[in-house]
Order: sequence, then structure tokens, then C-alpha cells
Amino acid sequence: MKVNFWILLLIIFYSCGDNNVYSVIDTLPKQDSTDVCNLENVEAYRVAYTTWKDSSSIRYFIEYIPIISQDGTKIVDYFNRADKKYISDITKKVSEESGKIIEKKIYEVYNKEEANVIFKFKIFEDDGVGGNLALSSFPPTKNQYGKPTISFDLADMYKYVKERDKAAHTYERVFRHEATHLYFGLFHDIENGVSNPSKKYNSYQFDDISGAKVNYKLFNDFIYNGVTYTFITKDNNKNITNNFKVSEFYTKCTAPKYSVGHFISKNCINGLQLIRDKYNTPIRVTSTFRNKTCNTIAGGASESQHMHNNAIDWKFIGVKAGKAQLAYEKDVMSRSTFLQKLLLSGIMGYGSYPGNFNHIDSRVISSGNRSLNGYKYIVWGEFAGSNAYYSSELEFKLHD
Repeated sequence: MKVNFWILLLIIFYSCGDNNVYSVIDTLPKQDSTDVCNLENVEAYRVAYTTWKDSSSIRYFIEYIPIISQDGTKIVDYFNRADKKYISDITKKVSEESGKIIEKKIYEVYNKEEANVIFKFKIFEDDGVGGNLALSSFPPTKNQYGKPTISFDLADMYKYVKERDKAAHTYERVFRHEATHLYFGLFHDIENGVSNPSKKYNSYQFDDISGAKVNYKLFNDFIYNGVTYTFITKDNNKNITNNFKVSEFYTKCTAPKYSVGHFISKNCINGLQLIRDKYNTPIRVTSTFRNKTCNTIAGGASESQHMHNNAIDWKFIGVKAGKAQLAYEKDVMSRSTFLQKLLLSGIMGYGSYPGNFNHIDSRVISSGNRSLNGYKYIVWGEFAGSNAYYSSELEFKLHD
């Protein structure tokens, strides 16, 4: 009976705590929409300089700001032990993933003075229910005073934490988004990533990772979804393969996002060298990475592999170009042993257009319109053949 009595007391205690918190939340204004976040100081955003490169580690402290109830009572332990463990575990998981990307140790400390970043749970009284779920400041510059913060609005996050993964917005998704600002120094203009508030991803995307690495000047190769990416700069005339220089794979866009350079699929570069070797014919690279604006101007697919740094457009040049093109088309269409070699190198997309322009990409696909020895891949354009319904322009917009 004693055990049951104490269990009953605990139930009453926690239910009363919940009721007190919700009674405070109920008094707050309601917003028509809910946004994952807003940047605390947009004007303070400084690309590539707002990093943690002067810190050997990132040490965070999780702070729970007390709530004042309507009768003036201070509510301190509004999250129970299980709630706090859930928050701590998710924060650790995302922080450790982030640390591997930016090559820094990120960990929780339990003394606020030891921390160089603070994560706060508090009520945004002016924001109310809905509106912004969190506010993030950016990484510090050298000698910057104060500690950067991510503040989570309890008016919304209280319910989301209590409901765990059944909530409309999970703590992990909200925190991961804020981490792209605070840890990576990324803004909302990332096109396909967690840092874009209009997207709903549960894990870091290529744009998040590559953007962070550019900001931290970490230009070493990295692997994402089984594809290896290498950094390309405009004026690097060193050979990246036997017949191609690094600069040949620099974007043809007139206003690239990162002026220092960009990453591109190394699988594609190596695949292009295989093609160069096979047909012993010079090749001109005509297109590589394209940002969204550049891709729209080019008439590319809405989810073009060029936008995902996974594609290269090219053509044979020189006196043997026509002969090489015919041989290449025959090898792809007949599913030759050379095509299998390209598939093994990671080339999963093949396009060929009028004018002898070609496309290869290293997309990650679960299904395609062709298969060879267990490899699924996509072909289009001249490779797909033609009939009364064939449109090279339409196929370009679908698969490019």
C-alpha cells in the first residue's frame, strides 16, 4: 500500500506541474503559423568568419529557465528526469555528428562557467504560442564577448518534448536546424539542407555538410551517401587525373555561392577519366555544379544532379570526336563490359543529347530504368531511343 501511495503522490505532483505550465502557456498570445526558427541577429551573420576555428572544443550547457505561474509561483522542474535525459541524449547525438563534420570535439558540461555556448529553454513572451520555436545566434568571432546561445521557446517546445516523436515538431529536428546556424555558421539560403527552414530533413544533407566544411576551410575529401566529394577551385591548374586539371571542374555559373570553390563528385571525375582512356579522345567539360538560379537558367531538372554536386556534362572534341561518340553510345546502349566498369566506379546516370553533348552523374538511386548485373541506373536522351512520344527536352528536365 505504501508503494501505491507514493506512486499516486508522484502522479499528482507531475500532473499538477503540467497543469501549472499549461495554464501559463494558455495565457500567451497565439500565432497563425509556426516557424522552426528565426535568427537572433541576422545582421551579425558573417560567412566563413563566424566559426569556432579559434576554439579547441565546443562545450555546451543546457539551462532550464524557471517559469513564473499566474499566482507568482516559480516553476523550476517543469521537465522531469526522463524529459531531461531525452533532451540531453538528442543534443549529444546531433552535437557529436556535427563535431565529426567540422572536426571539433563538442560535448556537454554541467557547469555554466565552463561552457562556451548555452542552450536555453524559456518562454518567448512576446512570441507566444506558434511563431518561432527557437532563436539562434551565430558562432563567435575572435575576442567576441558573451556566449552564443540557442533559445527554445517553452510555449511550444514544452508540448513537443512531452509528446516526444509524436509531436508536430520533434526536438531533434528543431535542434538540428539550429545547430547548422550555431555550429556550422550557415544561413537560411542553403538550398537543400536542414538549415533551410522550408525543408524537413531528419539528417544532415550534402549542402549542410559541404557548407560547413567551406566555412571551416576543411577542403579534404569526404564521403556522403557512398559518394566521395573533392574540393574544386577556379585557378588550380594541377592535374586531378591523368588528363584533367582541377580547374576544369569548377562551376560555369557566373555567381557561385562560395567564391573560394565548391565540392564535386570525385566518382564523376574518375568516371570521366575512364571514358577518356577508353576512347583515347580529348574531352571538354561543359557543366558541373549549378546553384538553383544557374540551374533554372540552364533549364535543368528541378532536382538536377548538378545542384547536388553529382553531375558532369561533357563532349568529345578533336578529329576523332564523332567516332568516339558513336562508340560510347553503342557501349552504353548495348550494356557492354565498359558500362559495367563505369557502374562499378559509381556512375549511375547517363544522358546524351543532340549535338553530341553527354551527361554522367553519381546519383544514389533505389530504382532506375535500366539494370545490369544487379546495378540499377538511369539513361535518357539518345540512350533511351526514340518514338512518337520521345522528347529530349522533357527528358532533360526530368533526369538532368
